[in-house]
Amino acid sequence: MTASEHRSDSLGASLRSDPASFLYFLAKTKPNEDVLLSQVLGGLWVVQKPKTARWILANRDKAFDKYFGFHKSALGRSRLTADGEDWRHLRDISQENIVAPKRPEIARTAQIEFGLVADEMLKAASQSKSIQIDELIDVASMRVLCALIFQIDPDQVSPTIVKSLRSVFKLTSLANWAPVEVIQKDAPEIVEAANAGFTHIQEEFAGLTAQQKNLGDGNLIAKINASDHGSLDAISEFSTVLVAGYETTSTAISWILYSLARARKLQDQLRYEVCSNPYPRLATEGPREMDLLRRVVLEALRLFPPVPALGRIANRDVALGEVSLSRGQRVVISIIGVNLGPKEQLDRFAFDPDRLLAIEGDRSPTTVGMPFGHGQRICPGSQFAVTEIEAAISTLLQRIVVFPDNSSVGKLEWGVSMRRANGNFLRIEST
Repeated sequence: MTASEHRSDSLGASLRSDPASFLYFLAKTKPNEDVLLSQVLGGLWVVQKPKTARWILANRDKAFDKYFGFHKSALGRSRLTADGEDWRHLRDISQENIVAPKRPEIARTAQIEFGLVADEMLKAASQSKSIQIDELIDVASMRVLCALIFQIDPDQVSPTIVKSLRSVFKLTSLANWAPVEVIQKDAPEIVEAANAGFTHIQEEFAGLTAQQKNLGDGNLIAKINASDHGSLDAISEFSTVLVAGYETTSTAISWILYSLARARKLQDQLRYEVCSNPYPRLATEGPREMDLLRRVVLEALRLFPPVPALGRIANRDVALGEVSLSRGQRVVISIIGVNLGPKEQLDRFAFDPDRLLAIEGDRSPTTVGMPFGHGQRICPGSQFAVTEIEAAISTLLQRIVVFPDNSSVGKLEWGVSMRRANGNFLRIEST
């Protein structure tokens, strides 16, 4: 396939108003093509070919910088908004805490928290025909993160912080596609919510800082505060690790439940598997077999990547094949486009976990598509996330049956991660 060019600004308007839906549209109409939107942002490349995506994200010739957009000016400096040696320095503040938890510990903690989620879902379902499941999952995933990565008591963090984080990152994400002034004019409530959310995050961090000596040895709050604040915005680092750690994981869990609600036979098959052998395979180290649970998780990450795209900017003139970039030109690596693959792939828009049985060789979460990125900036918590997702789904399916709520509109929203606009509503019953 060759690279193609689009000059119509209507495509740029679509990208700004609903970037996730636009990327699905591009994957459908221009599969496995790298597309130049010449009228958007001075010429925006949308990369869908795996080869081009790996070249840019691996960045072996140092030709690309991470594109921070509005995140850096709004949030300050953190591992999210740093690059090169600066990023490596900031990464090391939290890296040990992120990679330290072992699979058995992650699985046990997730089982406890998502067991409580099942209780809350059934309670809510007794009072309403359908329930919005996202916030319950957000809070549970945030509590797992606090316990294992921040190494603090989850009860010391207000559950309402998940809403505050989403409001802040929703604004910074939207501002990558439209100026803040435009957002302020067209949707002032988004800016107001972000300002209120940031104030709440500041208050939450101040409260944790005041009691950091009582939070336990090795807690990440103390490490952040002990770092060089000349090179780090402490509140930004706290927010970044917290939201990146729970938001994408909880989003993946929500998409899996959404998909299983629309595939009752598959849901029953998976429930039988997890009830027959609930936890031993999750509670051991070493390679995992490609059982149905693992296939369901990987298929959801392929079809509904929580982070649908990654941004880069060329720091010099560079080219690969027909993709030619000038210094300062932006690139969007469409994880949606990369994951969906060429049009020859059978039923590539269908949710079909068994497609993974035909893949030979390495079928780990970091090689089946690019749900966690690629290169040195690949998500450091990918194994943590997959273990938590598997434990959460296993725990929930032993307690609940999920059914679709066809009354909700199936639009997408890309704030921190890609979700259903207005939330994922499902009908819930006890098993």
